[in-house]
Amino acid sequence: NYVAAPDAFDGTRAHYETFRRSIELYVKAIPTDTNKILSALSFLTQGDADAWAQNWVQAHDIDKTPVTWDRFLKDLDEKFLDPRIAENARESLAKLTQGRDPADSFFLKFDELRTKAGFVVPEHHDIVLVDYLRRNMRASTVLAVMSSYESKRALTNGVTDAYHEAGVINQAAYDKLVAARRSGISYKEFRAFALNQD
Repeated sequence: NYVAAPDAFDGTRAHYETFRRSIELYVKAIPTDTNKILSALSFLTQGDADAWAQNWVQAHDIDKTPVTWDRFLKDLDEKFLDPRIAENARESLAKLTQGRDPADSFFLKFDELRTKAGFVVPEHHDIVLVDYLRRNMRASTVLAVMSSYESKRALTNGVTDAYHEAGVINQAAYDKLVAARRSGISYKEFRAFALNQD
């Protein structure tokens, strides 16, 4: 196994996600679910995690009744994953500011919180995400992004209208482009412009 062994886990919820990610990487080289579980249990050796591991082993005779790795992870999550993770991530997302960070560093943090908050399909949450970015990124970056977006939109609108009038695109395609035009800047576009500006 070329992956570094995880640190022993003591049951602290604040450290659980890091532990879970580490243990999932560590056991990828282990072929069977039972051996993955045994390996994971060997790192649950401190505090509440140790007590939970002992109770789990007593409740599951995995030699007689095998347990899947997914089921084991679900049991771990039920015990140690913070149930308010999405709510906490939304709060943190609203407070996250760019400060002096370059855009790529800001987006690393932003995307991690966005995922935890449940905003995993940006197109469904464009309005909220773009609002966070407008409020929390540097004013100069936001101005540059919006200027670039408006320039691109004006150019695209002109080309779209000309193609429609010339019959190059049909009415259905044109209507779709007009609807997209009205929706405003998307999270993906904002992110791309911000990274380009920085």
